[in-house]
Order: sequence, then structure tokens, then C-alpha cells
Amino acid sequence: MTAASTIITFAAFLLIVAIYQMTTAVVARLGGVCVKEIGIGFGGKLFQWRMGAVTWRINWVPLGGYTKMLGMEDDDLDAPVPDDCDKDHLGDSSNKHADVDVRDVRHSESADPNSTQAGAFRDASLFTRVTTPLAGPVSSIVIGLLLLWAPIASQQPQLRFDSNRQGMQAAVAASDSASPSTWTGQIELVDSTAGFYLKRLVTFQSLEGWGGYVAAMVTIGRAGQESIWHWCTLLGVLALVLGLINLLPMPMLNGFQIIIALFGQAAKSQRGVKVQAVCLYVGLLVLTVLFCRVAWLDFRWVFAS
Repeated sequence: MTAASTIITFAAFLLIVAIYQMTTAVVARLGGVCVKEIGIGFGGKLFQWRMGAVTWRINWVPLGGYTKMLGMEDDDLDAPVPDDCDKDHLGDSSNKHADVDVRDVRHSESADPNSTQAGAFRDASLFTRVTTPLAGPVSSIVIGLLLLWAPIASQQPQLRFDSNRQGMQAAVAASDSASPSTWTGQIELVDSTAGFYLKRLVTFQSLEGWGGYVAAMVTIGRAGQESIWHWCTLLGVLALVLGLINLLPMPMLNGFQIIIALFGQAAKSQRGVKVQAVCLYVGLLVLTVLFCRVAWLDFRWVFAS
């Protein structure tokens, strides 16, 4: 039963990721940007298929996703717009200026900053370059709030953090008083679980018994065995935090892309490109360290269970 509930939770999380990426792609397409690929997970390809102009790809490491658009790599500058991208809806980029996308920093010193191309993300309007990276996190936040609202609307018992229990399992204890769920209670739960975890993760404080990604999937699945409303609440916490984290102004995250778009002229200058390059590598290093710590916490959690 635990395995089945964990698989369902895992599938629900991937659905949230897929909606995140689809929302990004739709907003980009509405802004005249040609979307090339939507990926769920990272690493090597598991399988893929095409839907119109977009290639959908499922990868081996299911820890997130990505959306590739025309103009995010230097090789795209000389590449023709794919036939499946309706050029009538791509807009005229002849009067727009190119900006350097954060994922393009590694190649930007060799790129022509004045090159433009119809359908390219870097040549889209400022509005599109801001709303495209904003769309995914907002969709995740909305899903999270809806899931947190469901127990409130149904007057279900408030799920609370039990300080007498260790790690993630402390989050699956319902209130003995059976008080109905409220927004105040839900916010307190987010802070005492995800907030507590993230603070200790980035400051390298003890997270004994908490685990990581795998532990979260298993714990949410177990909560679902007790109550579908507990499952909705904890999945809502996960979706909400996913959206909020991606809005942080940190390289490799959507928040940084928004900043690059807002400071487009400064970002495409020679000094701006160098600053982006440094930020990119520092951000990549930080995220790698944090990822390794989460993986280690998961490893210890699995073998301790």
C-alpha cells in the first residue's frame, strides 16, 4: 500500500512539473517565441514524442523540468525557424534588441549581441521575456494554494507539525482537537515543515530524520493513506514551495531570468555578460552542493527506515 501511494504521489508531482512547463511554453508561444522542447526530469532521455512543433522528452532523473525555446543557444542564431512554428504568429523582431538569457551566458562572449531572429526568446518583447519565466512558478503557486484550500473548504481537521516526532513524519499528525483547517494553520504548517527544512538546508544545520526528495514522496504518500486531505495539504506545500523557490533571484532559477530581462541593456553589455557568467557558475556550484546534501540526506533516510 505504501508503494502504491508513493507512486501516486510521485505521478502527481510530475503532473505539477508538467503543468509548470506547459504554462511556460504557452506564455512563450503567445509572445511569439518558438518552443522547441519540453523536458520532464534531467539527464539521459528515457523516451520522447512530438506534438506539433514541440518535442516532449521524459528523462531519467525526475527532479524537475525545463522548456527549450528558439534563441536560447548561440547555434539558434543561424538556424531556420522550424516549419511547425507558425511564422505568422512569431511577430517581427527587426525592431527589437537582443538580450542575453541566463542559460546562454556560457556562449555569449562569442555571440553577436546585435543578431536578431524571428521567434527567438532573446528577441521577444520585454513583457514576454518577463512573463515567460514568471508563468511556471505562478502556476505551481496557484496549484499549491488550491491544494491547501481544499481541506479548508471541506472543513477538515487541521494538519499540524508534531514537535514530539522526528523529521518529516512529524508533519502527518492531525490535531487531536479536530479543529477545522484554516489559512493561518496552513501557513504555519508550511513554515514549520518546508520553511524549517530549507532554512536548515542552506545553513547546513542538522536535518536528522528528514531525508530529501524520496523521503518527501514517501511521507506524502503515507499521509494519503490516513486521509486524502492530508495528502492534498502536503502536496500543496510541495507545489507552493516549488514555485516560490524558482522565483528566487538566483542563477539557474527563473527569478534570475526575470532580473536579466528587466536589466536587458546592462545585461548585454560586456561587463554585464561577465557578471552573468560569474553568477552562473557560482549559482551552479551552490545548487550542486545543496543537491548533493539532499541526496545524502535521502540516502541516510532510506537506510535508516
